[in-house]
Amino acid sequence: MSAARSVGQIARLSGELRRLPSQTELDLSQNRLPACPPPAWPHLSPAGLPRLPPAGLASLAPAGLPRLLTLYLEENRPEELPAGCLRGLAALEELYLNHNRLVSIASSAFTGLARLLRLHLNANRLRAVDPGWFPPLPLPRLEILMLGENPIARLEAGGFRPLGWLQSLGLAGLGLRDLPAEAFQGLAELESLSLFRNRLARVPAPALRRLPQLRFRDLNENPIGELREGLQGSGSRGCPPAFPPRGWPERLEVAPGGSVTLSCPASAEPPPEISWLGPAGERLAGSGQAGGAVELVGVGPAHAGQYTCVARNEAGSA
Repeated sequence: MSAARSVGQIARLSGELRRLPSQTELDLSQNRLPACPPPAWPHLSPAGLPRLPPAGLASLAPAGLPRLLTLYLEENRPEELPAGCLRGLAALEELYLNHNRLVSIASSAFTGLARLLRLHLNANRLRAVDPGWFPPLPLPRLEILMLGENPIARLEAGGFRPLGWLQSLGLAGLGLRDLPAEAFQGLAELESLSLFRNRLARVPAPALRRLPQLRFRDLNENPIGELREGLQGSGSRGCPPAFPPRGWPERLEVAPGGSVTLSCPASAEPPPEISWLGPAGERLAGSGQAGGAVELVGVGPAHAGQYTCVARNEAGSA
């Protein structure tokens, strides 16, 4: 057997998963697990049986799952990852813990996951990134870490330092207002960084300059007024276009026979090429220029409809 899925009816776990030594994928998402089980994963019990004490993830005792590569524990009820709770899942490469209630992670919670490549912790209740989560060499191969939609208002210096092989980091929707210069210290291999939908009022250039391999960064939906100055010398090949949250009105009223200029306030580095598409999807004359604006003259009923601005540069499009 290579995969198993169970949704909606499990309130606790106990032993017979140990009878599945060839299991490579296990999906326990959308259940009612308040904790993950005491040692040995006894059998899967239906909802209604007594629950485990809500002390967190007690142990995923992997003795019977030596080949497990992917584990989904999304949309359950655990509030913490205690020390050693994943110990022995030595083959695990992907761990999905999105949409739980995690508020704390013990310093040795990830001990034993030497092959883990992808860790998703989106949409929990974590309030800080603790360097203690990643003591030296617990996750030596981790390439992707997703922490979006947690109530983390500030990153401390050096929080990611032990993750020297990390290539992609997702920090969308955290509410970050600023980043310390040392926020990404140690991430010498990072290629992709998402800061989508935070509260950054300016480009965190000092922090970005410490990412020599950065190729893609997403700063969309931040209240950033100007990107170009902050991006100079930041160590990447450019920033894809981004629109300010309130770049233009949703509706324009123009008197019959009048004129109107459509401008597209996209910021990027290098400056984007701007194109306008008319209500029928046609490309408007005057499109395709950096900082381009389009003027409509002799406006009449035929001009009514939705106009779309498309901004492109070598780093991406919006």
